[in-house]
Amino acid sequence: MHLQSRIEEQNLRREVVVFMSTEPIEEVSGFSNIISEAKYLHEAHFLFRTLKLLFADYLVTFPTRMISSRILESKSATEAFKLIEVELGLMFDVLFTKAMTEVNWQPRFILRFINFLSSVSALLAFSLMTRNFHAYSKFDIIISYLLMVGAIVLEVYSAILMLFSDWAMLWLTKQRKQLADSIYRVISSSRLLSSFSNNKRWKGSVAQLELSHSEEISKGHKRKFFSNGNIQSWEVVGDDLKELIFNYLLDKRSRYMVDQKMILEERGDQVLKRKGCFEKLGWSVIERDFHESFLAWHFVTHHYSEKLGHSDSIHCKMSRSLCDYMMYLRSDLPFMLPKELGEAKYKQALTQGGINLTISIQSLLDDGSIEEKWEMISEVLVEMLTYAASHCGWKEHTKALTQGGELLTFVAVLMSHLGLSQQCLYENQ
Repeated sequence: MHLQSRIEEQNLRREVVVFMSTEPIEEVSGFSNIISEAKYLHEAHFLFRTLKLLFADYLVTFPTRMISSRILESKSATEAFKLIEVELGLMFDVLFTKAMTEVNWQPRFILRFINFLSSVSALLAFSLMTRNFHAYSKFDIIISYLLMVGAIVLEVYSAILMLFSDWAMLWLTKQRKQLADSIYRVISSSRLLSSFSNNKRWKGSVAQLELSHSEEISKGHKRKFFSNGNIQSWEVVGDDLKELIFNYLLDKRSRYMVDQKMILEERGDQVLKRKGCFEKLGWSVIERDFHESFLAWHFVTHHYSEKLGHSDSIHCKMSRSLCDYMMYLRSDLPFMLPKELGEAKYKQALTQGGINLTISIQSLLDDGSIEEKWEMISEVLVEMLTYAASHCGWKEHTKALTQGGELLTFVAVLMSHLGLSQQCLYENQ
């Protein structure tokens, strides 16, 4: 993969000279000649080529990073997430299937067709051989028919997947012919046909795991917690949450040139400073490690959603979704988060840290509305999510792709394309 990455890097450098024009990116990239319905595929493919360099631990040059940024900045949050979804689907094919890429999908389809003809020929030959029914066991004949028919069905299904894959659609729309464009429109407009190209994509939801508890907190008493270690539910990642994450990353990018290392280390402190709460709450994010901070804010999120209600608040819903998602990561995919706490420190963080933070936030409620506090909590959790994403290695993100990908991986890829990564070089580097 390293040799392929070097070749890919050289190709990207040649293209970047054209891309760095001040003209609209669609004009200089050639995307303007692609039908509008398929333009996102080609944009995702360009981002995918950059992502291959990141996965191979190469540095991304300033011009290449600028092109990725220009593509994403022209999109809405929903469109940006869709691009990353397609991009990670292409990466899944390259890493795991080894069967469908831009270069070899056509020869492999021909081989599939030959295998199909061979299977059909074998079935016909077997049917001729068994005309004399009494010469063979009835059971053996039935089993043989089932095996051969099953092989044919699998070949047909594999061929359909290849025909309607993103790689095939990329090739089809590159032809820039009216017939090819018409075929693509029919496929993309059909829910059944387009589902074949979506079978490896992210399902648009995140697992939820909430801490269970054995007794309610009361004045002067601490709460005992334990994790059940299982997914309790799935929550759809709505457009509001996508917009919250995407807008936060765009804001983070606008400040990135000031101090790259410092900004990548933000995990709630920047939000608290902007909200004027850092003096009272800053200890919860800078004087504690990541897990202590997160567990304390998880405690606060559920405490307020239970005690104060406001469940109709979009920021309340997003806060609960984010903290329960990160609790799931901690339980089922701990390798994607920074180094974990010991059990004793974990319980201490839940009890004392959570209670202290709850009291501190309670003292701020008089200074603003409950909705403003929910907004602050949701933004702190997003900042923690981006911190975890940027500190998770690509090897760990790759493991998550086998299950359709994680929101954490989406955030990490978005950050890298926007230049929020130590692998991205800037103009003065």
